[in-house]
Amino acid sequence: MVKIRSFKGHLANKDMVSHVLSPPNDTLDSAEAKVMAEGNPMSFLHVVKPEINLPQTLDPYSLEVHQQGRKALNHFIENEYIQQDEEKRIYIYKMQMGDHVQHGILALTSIEDYENNLIKKHEFTLKKKLDDRTSLIDTQNANAEPVFFTFKGHDYVKQKIAEIVTT
Repeated sequence: MVKIRSFKGHLANKDMVSHVLSPPNDTLDSAEAKVMAEGNPMSFLHVVKPEINLPQTLDPYSLEVHQQGRKALNHFIENEYIQQDEEKRIYIYKMQMGDHVQHGILALTSIEDYENNLIKKHEFTLKKKLDDRTSLIDTQNANAEPVFFTFKGHDYVKQKIAEIVTT
């Protein structure tokens, strides 16, 4: 059985949420992200695509880019663009594309479960991209974006999500 745990997440400040929210890092290239974040210092793209704040000549996979990401994350916390939750929780998320809606959970999970294939990997990820995201996570000492996993069974989890979402 896969092990999960609750955690104290950092959430967008309710008064700033429309400025903070951004698309996932892998849905935009660097040029698109730079345009989208332009004029909005609260865009979370500054954290997850930190190369947008550095010269274009710099390798986007470099340690300097990841250090910029850490600086941006610390800036977001210090300026309360994002705020740490008061309690540990397992979070429920909702994704919608057209008429398709799905819910899931955000939780801490065991890297051993992932490496032992107890957690199904949803896509093939290029080693260069995987190494880049791992380095950014290590440098920021945070996982600023969720990693999408799927699991089979666990009707109890599905039932609890349904109960919470409909209340």
